[in-house]
Parts: sequence; structure tokens; C-alpha cells
Amino acid sequence: MIRRRLTAAALCLSLIAPAPALAQDAAGTGLGSSSTTTTTVLNIATLVGIVYAVITTINGGKSAELWRDYLDRNRAEVVAGLSVGAGPAVDDLVMIFDVDRSERRAFGRLLRRERAALLGHLAAEHLSDADARRFALHVVRQLRHDPALTSTAARHAARAL
Repeated sequence: MIRRRLTAAALCLSLIAPAPALAQDAAGTGLGSSSTTTTTVLNIATLVGIVYAVITTINGGKSAELWRDYLDRNRAEVVAGLSVGAGPAVDDLVMIFDVDRSERRAFGRLLRRERAALLGHLAAEHLSDADARRFALHVVRQLRHDPALTSTAARHAARAL
């Protein structure tokens, strides 16, 4: 779900951003030495802007709110995914928690094993930012100590330094 939204936003921005520069170049303003150079520069600037926006969104002040919204809107899928350790919500969690591809099954087993504790964080009818944060922290703590998730745990530990 999140991946689709980010991809759609990136596609829209990459299509829209060069348009004004190309129109100015065609009108004879001479922005850049050629329309190809101008388009390339603007595409690179757009990509940098998208990456910055994604990082800011994930790490910024609204991350708890976004995480809570994700869990609220996808609660049924997350609960189902926790039951079997697989499914679309688990795929989202793999991406969100940056789980190594080779460790996806182990991550699914971890979610199944920790199902009761994780469901406890989702028990409230309306989740708070604190509930969402506790859910995420529980997953991170468990994956850092799971011997089957060594690559993912090492990446998380390196980020914490």
C-alpha cells in the first residue's frame, strides 16, 4: 500500500517537474544549453526531492501519526498477516522494517510467534500514536534478538549508532 502511493507520487512528480522548463526552453528563454540537459537536471532534482520527502516522512515528526494511520486503516489485513506470517500486510511490514529478502520467512515466523503481544498493541478501537509506537518497538526489539534475522538485525543496529 505505502509502496504504491510512493511510486505513484514519484511518477507524477517526475512527469510534471520538467514541463515548465521545457516550455520555457521552447519559448526561446535559453534555460540550459539544450532541452535534454535541462530535462536531465530537473529529473535529478526531482528525484533528490522525492528521496528527501520520503526520508522526512518516514523519520520526521509525523512518523508516529502515519504509522498509526497505516495500522488503523489496515488493521484487518495486519491481524490476518500476523496469524499466518504472510500476506499483503506482512509484505508492507517487510518493507517498513527493512527486512532482508533472504529473511522474509523468518520475519513471518517472528510475527506469528509474537502475534499475541502485537495484537495487544492493536486492541484499542482507535489506536493512539503511543499504541502504534509500541507495536513498532516490539517488532524491532524482537527482530534484533532473533538469530534467524541476523542481516536485518545488523542493519538495524548499525542505524542505531
